[in-house]
Amino acid sequence: MPNTGKVSGARLTLLMITLYHLLVNSTVLANQDDDDLLLMLAPILATLNRTLPPAAGELSVEQAGDRLFVSSSKPPTWKVQFAIGAGAPGGGTAVGLHIPAQSSSMVEERPNRACCSGLGLDNLEWRWREFGGTQGTRSSIGYASSVTTFSILENTPQQLVFMLEGSWPGVSYFKRTTTVTVDGYNTVVEADYSGITNKDSMWWISALFHADKLDGDNVTIQDADSGPHPLPYTNGGTKVPQDIWLPYRINYPLQGTSNVAKLTVKHLAEDKGYAYLYEYFNSGPPVGDYHLVFPRWRGRFENTRYLFEWEWRFTPEDEAG
Repeated sequence: MPNTGKVSGARLTLLMITLYHLLVNSTVLANQDDDDLLLMLAPILATLNRTLPPAAGELSVEQAGDRLFVSSSKPPTWKVQFAIGAGAPGGGTAVGLHIPAQSSSMVEERPNRACCSGLGLDNLEWRWREFGGTQGTRSSIGYASSVTTFSILENTPQQLVFMLEGSWPGVSYFKRTTTVTVDGYNTVVEADYSGITNKDSMWWISALFHADKLDGDNVTIQDADSGPHPLPYTNGGTKVPQDIWLPYRINYPLQGTSNVAKLTVKHLAEDKGYAYLYEYFNSGPPVGDYHLVFPRWRGRFENTRYLFEWEWRFTPEDEAG
């Protein structure tokens, strides 16, 4: 039988028993100097090393000015750039995604773009307009925020938690808390809306992928009970299937790789409303691909506080759990 480098359960058990007896047998140990002991144990330790599961990976964190760079060594390895300052880009928005960590960014950093919050992975924007109208007013956390507080609440090899507080036009106060693990990150935003009420309203999160980095023909959406359903490659907008409800996940396959970036929208403004009117857009070259997810209420901005939560995962499903 060829040697595959793998060890059966029975053989591994025997090796463990042998190692145990070596370690507890003081007579054996007493008669060996350090070099001889290492030579004796080396084959057993090497075999055990081959059979143990790989390390879960670790995070590394670097701050440079108003950018926070977080990398994960867990395969396929990844790095995210967070813009933690004010203005554009800012407000804690993820403006760079690198999979693997040493590759070029999968998403575009294009602040001040006129349409649809084209900025990185998760720019959060509000918009209101007159009922029945086509023109409105909008503003986003990634373009126009004022940041009064930035703090790192936890920083370990397995988890990073950071928080920002501030405001942006139409939002008198926001608190954004982001928790990063070796698999990806989760963001919670509390926003106190202070803009004009009694208007037709929307909230959306957008992701702007480079056109040559995303396999836009195979983007899908699913929730706990349905899917995955295709989100057609279109520049006109597509209604999400009506049996999809929060929380739901959008799967973004990355071009030329087996990697999939996964966005789970857990809470977006309100649980009520016309959740099936979430849409996916692709504007096409040369502008690039972007994805909007938003509830479009046939109602008004009435609440003073809105809650948003979403999660990005960059590791394979069988490893992320």
